Amino acid sequence: MKKLLFIIGLGGIGYGLYYYFKSQLDLALNFDFKFKDVQLEDIDKDGVNLALVISVLNKSSFALEVKDYDINMIYEGTKIGNAKSVSSFTVQGDSWFDVPAKAYIKFKGSEGILDDLGISLLKSKPVDVDFVGKMNVVFANLPKEVIFNVKDVVLTENLAETIGIGKTIGKLNKFLDKLGIKI
Repeated sequence: MKKLLFIIGLGGIGYGLYYYFKSQLDLALNFDFKFKDVQLEDIDKDGVNLALVISVLNKSSFALEVKDYDINMIYEGTKIGNAKSVSSFTVQGDSWFDVPAKAYIKFKGSEGILDDLGISLLKSKPVDVDFVGKMNVVFANLPKEVIFNVKDVVLTENLAETIGIGKTIGKLNKFLDKLGIKI
């Protein structure tokens, strides 16, 4: 009887360890995203350049090694930016890591998204983007390819404030309001 209880106890411990490590692997492969910084780099007659810093959360309690990543940022169905790296680095457990990215929005051919951005700018509405791409990681000596398809990550709560034209947009809105134009 003691042997049976001992075997059942070992089986329970083994199952508990298996379940714990499996749940940690699932957490390590399920990242959260947020934008840490958005800066206007340049604007000209052809388009606008944005420098972005995307923060990614390793939800696992264990460190993982990021081998490479290639992540596209999609706004209203149009690719506006890319974050790409082939440099390997280690991310500690339960921590955020930063991914620098560039976004270039061409004026020509992007009229639809520019309309949406303009309305979001005037109404001080949040701007959301989607992430699509992949990241190769090593977790507990197991190489894994993580495929991303993350919807509605908030780029900014107020685009005008983020790029430093909030006061000007406020004055424009007051002027339009005096003319009877509601936004």
